Amino acid sequence: MIMTATHAESSVWIPEPGTYVADPAGSSIEFRAKHLFGLGTVAGNFRIASGSIQVASPLERSSVKATIDASSFSTGNARRDKDVRSARFLDVDRSPTITFVSTRVGVVDSAWVLEGQVTVRGKTAPVALTITESQPVDGGLAMVAETRIDRHAHGITSAKGVAGRYLDLTIRLRARATGTGR
Repeated sequence: MIMTATHAESSVWIPEPGTYVADPAGSSIEFRAKHLFGLGTVAGNFRIASGSIQVASPLERSSVKATIDASSFSTGNARRDKDVRSARFLDVDRSPTITFVSTRVGVVDSAWVLEGQVTVRGKTAPVALTITESQPVDGGLAMVAETRIDRHAHGITSAKGVAGRYLDLTIRLRARATGTGR
């Protein structure tokens, strides 16, 4: 059964209630950030290691948890990637994962938004992901969400000016259904 949740001007496909498990091979987190005092742009990605979505009825009781492999940070520049994985930035030796736990699902300014907490290097900060696409795929779902992360909120302040403060993320998630219910 395909359900569409409409609120004001926003319409997004809503999967049936149940549990959905992320497919790491079919999911990614892409980012863009400014560098060199805002003159250049760096693009790259992270891998989603695991995740689960519990779709509830009513939808506002739904929840999401995800784990990102911090060492998967990649921009295609080996020197920069090694530096960002070091203790100066992500410190992947001591903090190998980045986690997301949702706190609320709802509509904000006519868009479906997933609010939650992101923990990087042991520091937790709030984040809001705007769901821009959602569709059924092979007995599961595919979603796209966008957000902006402030690295300073996680205590990552190295290379101010040279490395951008904000990362604009696009999360592309595929998940398979593992069961239905409330």
